[in-house]
Amino acid sequence: MLSKFDFKPAQKWLIFPTKARYAKCLLLVFFMLFSFGAQAEVEEEEESNVSSTHADYDGNTLILKGNVLLEHFLGTMRAEEAFLEREENGKVPFSKIRLHQNVLLSLKNNSSLKAAEAHLDFILLHAVFCSSDTEKIEYKDHVVRGKKEIPLKLSSHKITLEMVKEKEGFDVAEVKATNNVTMDYGQDFSLNTHEAHYIRNKGIVEALPQEGEKSCLLHGKDLIEADKITLDLGASTLTLIHPEGAIYSLEESLTFSSDTLTWDEIANTLTLKDNIKLKESLFGTLLAEDCLEITKDEQGVRFIKTKGKTIFTYEDEKLCHTLTNFGSLVIDRKENICTMESPVIKGNTSQKLQLYYEQEEAGIFANKAHITYQETLGKLKPVELHLLGNIRLYSKDLKTRLAKADEIKCFPQKQTLMLIATPGKKVLFFDESEALYLSASEIHISRDPLTKKEIVRGIGNVRFTFNDEESIALKSMFQETHE
Repeated sequence: MLSKFDFKPAQKWLIFPTKARYAKCLLLVFFMLFSFGAQAEVEEEEESNVSSTHADYDGNTLILKGNVLLEHFLGTMRAEEAFLEREENGKVPFSKIRLHQNVLLSLKNNSSLKAAEAHLDFILLHAVFCSSDTEKIEYKDHVVRGKKEIPLKLSSHKITLEMVKEKEGFDVAEVKATNNVTMDYGQDFSLNTHEAHYIRNKGIVEALPQEGEKSCLLHGKDLIEADKITLDLGASTLTLIHPEGAIYSLEESLTFSSDTLTWDEIANTLTLKDNIKLKESLFGTLLAEDCLEITKDEQGVRFIKTKGKTIFTYEDEKLCHTLTNFGSLVIDRKENICTMESPVIKGNTSQKLQLYYEQEEAGIFANKAHITYQETLGKLKPVELHLLGNIRLYSKDLKTRLAKADEIKCFPQKQTLMLIATPGKKVLFFDESEALYLSASEIHISRDPLTKKEIVRGIGNVRFTFNDEESIALKSMFQETHE
């Protein structure tokens, strides 16, 4: 096997330099160089082909013009012009290749690259591709997922390749696109950014914007901007730093921001972490400190789930209420319900970790909440709020009104509140301004639609005094609530 090409034997072919024979002989020289000298370390020889309309050789550079075709160990190269520079005393005789006009590289593993110019250095294992004034460079590849091949395309005004030398020749290790980059992945995802770095052997794409700007991710109608976007093509996940965006569900929209976002394409879930703000056009606004998960289906958003401290606010022209929760929250977008549960530690819920419901006149502590919504004139309205477990109610001025119960059913649109005790227990209700002490199995509070006056009714074994045990229980509840 030849380790270095000897030019003297090849020069014998140039004794009669007619124009046709001259071009043919030069291409033969090129063929011999790339078949043997350029791949001296390759154990298995591969066939190399070269063709062009015209060819010239000055002892250092082989110049090919017109329909240039190079079968190289990197892949097939096509262009209108090619300049192949020789490296003195190097392992690669033509160490640099420059291609001009209509450049097309068909690379290994069915990837390709289309550009106006190309500069390839096989000593530094580096290549630069430039676009024309009117057309971007296009790099096309695919990602294998099971039996499917997912197409990947990068378009920009400049692309650089980092190559690796292998036993069989050369391959592309990394692709870096800069200046007005567009990336399309599969049928659904599109990315606009200033710089995209594709690490092929890891299947990772990193996108960075220019300083002061954001990269933009599109998925159908969904649009998300971020300071940095990382795509793990093998795992089909996207990670976004400081995302801000909108997701659309049928005719409604959901806007959000957070410190990070992870999008699992296969599970169709988006996980937001830290400093989360989410506004759902129908349900209201969520502020979450730790984690929020959005699950999508073919109709759009199906579930919204949070863990850790969450503040959920609903507001319309007649009602404004806020729920603060320290455990879990689940919104079922299809069934139009919301459930909340406080954390349970060793079988109990600490009063300090109870969820808190607040409206204009009162605040209520509870262990669990279940809210049912109903759509009216294109707007979701809460029709029932069901609170369970160690209910503690107090008026907003902290002094006027207190109540203790096991369960509350609230009907916001009807302005009706039902306090319920479990069998064998009592609801305790105290109104300081009315000097009212009320003990009963149930207590219903409503507002007369005509007079706007509040009506309080006791149901089941009603007493208008507290015994000592009830007085201590109510006083203890008040102290624990406001310590």
